[in-house]
Amino acid sequence: MNIRTLITSMAILAVVPYAASGTFTLTGSDFLAVTSYHTQGGLYDDSLADIQPGGSVGQLSVHDNSNVILSGGSVNQLSAYDNSGVLLSGGSIGQLSASQSSIVTISDGFISELYADGISTVHLSGGSATELSAYGSSTVNISGGAVTVYLGGWEASEIELTGGAIAYLDAGDFSWTTFYGYGWSATSGLSIVGDQLFGTGWLSGFWADGTSWNTEIGWNDDTATIRLVESSAPPVIPAPSAIFLAAMGVSMVGCLHRRHAL
Repeated sequence: MNIRTLITSMAILAVVPYAASGTFTLTGSDFLAVTSYHTQGGLYDDSLADIQPGGSVGQLSVHDNSNVILSGGSVNQLSAYDNSGVLLSGGSIGQLSASQSSIVTISDGFISELYADGISTVHLSGGSATELSAYGSSTVNISGGAVTVYLGGWEASEIELTGGAIAYLDAGDFSWTTFYGYGWSATSGLSIVGDQLFGTGWLSGFWADGTSWNTEIGWNDDTATIRLVESSAPPVIPAPSAIFLAAMGVSMVGCLHRRHAL
């Protein structure tokens, strides 16, 4: 199915005819554009919400196969469960907790605290997060953007780094962290043995596109693994869920369909 067909099929989502209220709940194939403040919201089944400029939600939870887009506006506390998805292409999130098989895709905007657990996946290609912590068997792919204060891999999580700016890294428990690039340089306290990094200190290098970077390794457990993989081109990272691309299409073509906004 091509993207045009996906967008067309998403456009038939039921529009929720709510009047402005303190809370909202979406079920089935409901679609909602949020353009004002709400204290709480919940998404279930295959529903979709777009938090647009001027819209904000205090607490928002997404379940089942539902998806939320932030094209602007803000969410103070967001929790993603099951096979749900979160796409941040603008605006901000105070705290985001991703668990189970949820997927978080960040192409722009800002997150203060992001926690990945279970077998969740985070894709960061733009925008920034102040703190990003991975637990369980979660996967974090960073190809751009920035983690400005703290990146941590714990338990059996996996972090793949092909770009972006990482200020600080903790590698704990049985986590795996892989830097893809070249031209490695380590300060005293760090040792590069084969393709692995031991100890703590400052690590610098170049991404495959030639961009230079510096990262402080503040914690490096003996049971954790930090690998340095020579790469002249970044590895293939799984593309964000097609539902996100389709959902963005809904936002763009939404003006062609009569709908209500909160």
